[in-house]
Amino acid sequence: MADSTTAVIHLKHPAQRIVCLSASGLDVLVELGLAPVGGLRSEVATQPEFYGERSQQWAPVGAWLLPNFRRICQLQPDLILGWQFPHRFYRHWLADIAPTYLMGGSGYEEAVLRLLDIAGLTQQTAAAEAAIAQLDGQLASYHQRLQAAPRKTVLMMGASRLSRWSDRYPVETQTGTLGSVLQQFTHFPWLKPVAHQGEPGLAYLSLPQIAQVDPDIIFVQSYGAAGLRGLNHSHSWRALQAVQTQQVFEVPQFWHWGNGTRLLRLMLQKLLPLIYPQAFMTANSSQSAPSSTPAGLRQRELCDRLGLDYRHVAQTAQQLGLSTHAYVQQQTGWELRDERYYPPA
Repeated sequence: MADSTTAVIHLKHPAQRIVCLSASGLDVLVELGLAPVGGLRSEVATQPEFYGERSQQWAPVGAWLLPNFRRICQLQPDLILGWQFPHRFYRHWLADIAPTYLMGGSGYEEAVLRLLDIAGLTQQTAAAEAAIAQLDGQLASYHQRLQAAPRKTVLMMGASRLSRWSDRYPVETQTGTLGSVLQQFTHFPWLKPVAHQGEPGLAYLSLPQIAQVDPDIIFVQSYGAAGLRGLNHSHSWRALQAVQTQQVFEVPQFWHWGNGTRLLRLMLQKLLPLIYPQAFMTANSSQSAPSSTPAGLRQRELCDRLGLDYRHVAQTAQQLGLSTHAYVQQQTGWELRDERYYPPA
C-alpha cells in the first residue's frame, strides 16, 4: 500500500499501537473505532464528537511541527500517521521507529481513500465502509431535502491580523475537502489556480476579488481573537452583501484543521441549516407536527436544531459584549419574537 508520497507501507500484522501526528489521522482513527497510544492533543482531539476526555489517556508526542522522536520511540508503535507537511522532512527518523504513512491531498475522494487505506493497515475495513455509508446516506438526504432550494453563493474564508495586513485571505476552494462537497449544494465558485502551490484545497484572495463574486453567505474562521471583529474596520468588507444582510457566521477551526469523513459530516450538519434555514425548518416541522406555519423555537431548541453548541454560543456572546439573543440572531438570521425564534422571511 502506498501513501500520498508514493512510499510503500508494509506491515506483517494489523497495526495496533498507532502514533498519530495529524488531525486528519485522528479523524480516520475515530471513524475506525480506534485510539492512538500517542498523539497530538489538538482542539479536534478534545471535541466530544472525537475523543473528548479520552484524549488525555494517550501520551503526548510533542508538537505537530516538531514531534518528540524519543517519546515516540519509547511508545514502540507499529504504525505512525503523519501529514506530508511537515512530516516528510522527518520521514527518515520516523521510519526508523515504525512504518510511517503520510497523508496528503484534499477533497471527498481523498478523504475516503485514506480512510480505506488505514482501515486496511488496521484490519478495520468494515468500520470504514460503515462510516462511508453513513456519509453517503447523509449526502443523499441533503440532496433530497435541498433539491428545490435556490442555490446560494457561499464563501468559507480565514481571517487574521496578517491576512488583513496583506489583504490575502485563505479561501476554501472546490478542491478542498469541505468545498468539494459544499459545491453539490451551493453555488461555490472558488477555484484554486492550477499552478498554485501551498496548502491543498486553499487559495488566497483579496477583498476586492471576493467582492467580484459578492457571496450571499460568508463563513469565517478566525485565527486569533481579533479575526472577524478586525474585518469590520474595513470599508471593502462592510460593502459585501453578506455583511450588510448579516449573513456572516463565525465557525470553529475544524474546517481547516481536519480533512476527513467525520469532520465532513459534522460541518455539513452545522453549515447547511445556516445556509438554508427554511428548508431545514420545513423538513423538521413536517416530521414533528403537520402545520402550515412552523412554530417558533426557544433559544436552546434553535441551537440544538442547527447543531450549535449552546455553551459556546453563550461564551462567545459574552466575549463580544452581546446578549445571547442578539448573538443568535446575528449568527443564524432567525428572528426573535415573543421569546421564540422564527426563520427569516
